[in-house]
Amino acid sequence: MDRMTARRRRRRQGLARLAVLVALIVAIIVVVVLLVRGCGGDAADEPAATPPASAGAGASAQATKEPEPVSSLPPLVDVGDTVRFETPEGAVVRVTASGYADPGDAPAGVTADPGERIVTLKLRVTPEGAEGTALVPLPFKKADSFLLIAEDDTLAAALLADDALLGATLPPGETITTTLAFSVGASSPIRFVCTPAEGSRPRSATWELDR
Repeated sequence: MDRMTARRRRRRQGLARLAVLVALIVAIIVVVVLLVRGCGGDAADEPAATPPASAGAGASAQATKEPEPVSSLPPLVDVGDTVRFETPEGAVVRVTASGYADPGDAPAGVTADPGERIVTLKLRVTPEGAEGTALVPLPFKKADSFLLIAEDDTLAAALLADDALLGATLPPGETITTTLAFSVGASSPIRFVCTPAEGSRPRSATWELDR
């Protein structure tokens, strides 16, 4: 009898220890779940997604955005494209070359050299800036600021009928358009190069005529 009693006692003690262990494991699991929920948060507690900006707000932000910086590297572009130059005085001038014609109609007072022909190119120059601010000196001092390069690598400087571009000043936002004429030989021109006054940035820009 004493043996049976002792065996039953040991069994009850074992069951009691097992119950305590199970309760401890359950408590640990509950604590871990609470910690995870506390760190991650419920989906309901997450802040609402920011709604996308309306088209009007985007347009307003774009309108007040600062102009893009002027490129430091000499660009290579197509006829009709615009290049922005920063002048030695710190102003920005937009230059557009377009309307290449071979042969072209020579402006009054311009003639081709013997055995050569006239080709022309339209140039538009516009200083950037607020209306009513100071005049902007254009960064062109001499005719060879404008060159044509032919397939045989010969160079032709612009034949300017007047000095509208050279040493001129222009109000911000106002555009001057002029026709550049060049006397060229048999080799076809393939590039137009604009090199403004020293100290400008970029130092030059090249327009491809045959693309």
